Amino acid sequence: MIRPITMICAAIALALSAPAEAQTTKLRVSIIPIVDTAPLFAALKQGYFAEQGLEIDTTPVVGGAVGIPGAVAGVYDIVYTNIVSSLSAKEEGLDIRIIASGSPSGVTPPDTAGLIKRKADPFKTGADLEGKIVGVNGRTSINWVFAAAWIKKTGGNIAKVQFREVPFPQMVDALKLKQVDVAHAIEPFLANGLRDPNLEILAWPFSTVMPGIRAAQWIVTGETAEKRPDAVRKFVTALHKGADWLNANNGSDAFYAVIAGYTRLDPERIKGMHLRDISVDNDLPAIRRLSGLMVELGMLKQEIDPTSMVFDAKR
Repeated sequence: MIRPITMICAAIALALSAPAEAQTTKLRVSIIPIVDTAPLFAALKQGYFAEQGLEIDTTPVVGGAVGIPGAVAGVYDIVYTNIVSSLSAKEEGLDIRIIASGSPSGVTPPDTAGLIKRKADPFKTGADLEGKIVGVNGRTSINWVFAAAWIKKTGGNIAKVQFREVPFPQMVDALKLKQVDVAHAIEPFLANGLRDPNLEILAWPFSTVMPGIRAAQWIVTGETAEKRPDAVRKFVTALHKGADWLNANNGSDAFYAVIAGYTRLDPERIKGMHLRDISVDNDLPAIRRLSGLMVELGMLKQEIDPTSMVFDAKR
């Protein structure tokens, strides 16, 4: 007969000999529902974050500038933002670390973002937009910077142009309803909008102003980078795998299903998207170039060297 104490000891020994279950780390991630965040959603769909022992909780926001204060306040662990917001935060003294990049824009058109207009309107250059309303997702955002730079480059005075904030998912509707005269739309909403025969491309600001620029980034605060480096590295590892999966499946039904899932668009309506190779590698020269453009537009007092802002994701 086995005594109770013997049974307890046996149970303890069995528990100690059993393999311990891996603990799951939860990360709160601020995102924008545009094509550039597809690597994250592909990684979620394929289970790459789960492989790393991560649980990802996503929160959509209007623009990258909104996510940074949330990260500083501890609401988000990781934020999808843009170079403009990151550099502005750096100048303000915030400790921001870049852990991965968004995909590059095209060296030549078409891009993943473009200025679109109604076909009936005769706009051709930035000078034609003086006195008009241009829709951007946020004032002084990356969307604004390149729209403003294109207007200036093509003869317009940006002081004479009104910029109106419109969330990306509503950008095309704002143009159709004549709430704006021109809209700076981004994929997949750009392709969806251009299916309307009454709309057309006015310009490709990104490849015109700064070909091949990587406009967006994934960032954490310095505190998160120092206190949770392993979690951040695991996030980047899964993100890279998500980008690789997208490249391997670019143009497939599964590819469009991933993007349609988080943008809530019909997969059939986004199959005209302009997509090149997708990657999340950091690009310091691109950040330096954009820093110079921000100085030119009066958004920074002086150029910023981003070297100290980059988190080393290598183990």
